[in-house]
Amino acid sequence: MSNKNRPVVPIPPSYNQNQDLETDSTTKYVKFLDKNNIKTIMTTAGTSQFNLLTKEETILFNQAVVKGFSGNILVGVPPLSQKHTTEYIKDFESRLNSEEKERVNFLILYPDRFYNKEVLINYFTSIRLSATNPIYIHGNPIRNGKGGSWDYRPDLVNELGSDVIAGLKEECSDLKYSYNFIQKLNPGFDIIVAGGSMRRYEFLKNAGANAFLSGIGNFFPKIELEYFNDERSAIKAENDIFEVFMSIGWHASLRYALRHLGFTCFNDRQPWPNLTDSEKTRIINVLKEYSDEQ
Repeated sequence: MSNKNRPVVPIPPSYNQNQDLETDSTTKYVKFLDKNNIKTIMTTAGTSQFNLLTKEETILFNQAVVKGFSGNILVGVPPLSQKHTTEYIKDFESRLNSEEKERVNFLILYPDRFYNKEVLINYFTSIRLSATNPIYIHGNPIRNGKGGSWDYRPDLVNELGSDVIAGLKEECSDLKYSYNFIQKLNPGFDIIVAGGSMRRYEFLKNAGANAFLSGIGNFFPKIELEYFNDERSAIKAENDIFEVFMSIGWHASLRYALRHLGFTCFNDRQPWPNLTDSEKTRIINVLKEYSDEQ
């Protein structure tokens, strides 16, 4: 997978009126991203709502994403045991052709508490053996078995090395820690910074990050791609849209925006919040402000 600076767009699932998973609009949506020069997309536990999907539904959803997109895909795997993650990867790859396998890297979310790094090294190394390509770590903080939480350490990631992992989705709990963490990683890892998108990337690219988790690029990909030519204009758009979306709730706003623009997320699976008319109007108005730039 290319380490070129880029946004990585996370894909949300869609449901029909009976709250059953439907994938036709998802496939059309990723084709829209493909057509608009997005090179990498991702399914992930948060945006892709793995907590609301069955294991088989995550496979069907991930399949639809791969089938509809011609670029690179980070395929998220639900947080499962070592045995079941390995089985999931083998099952999923058995449904792909050889060309699709080459474009897929699995994004792995560690499922348990942290006790020592040897357990994590064994977990990720074992899982790598079942996949065609090196895996990615979903690097959000882990509950510590001795209390509190544990952030990934650069020595653990470096010890795994590029034969096991191609990169990680950074989600350190502290921005200063994240800077120091990324700075100490071996060169060549694909480092995708977490939510916060361009503004977070502005800070962490100086430490060695080379990609960011898309925000407004989910519906306005052109603006995020223009960031690499005109940072000020792109970040202003992000700030204006984030101000509205974050005050309502990012994922609820994102799903409504994609529905309003006719892309996907036409129905929600419960539990899910219903936006007020006022909240919907605020989202529509800020989208209108930047829709002419597309």
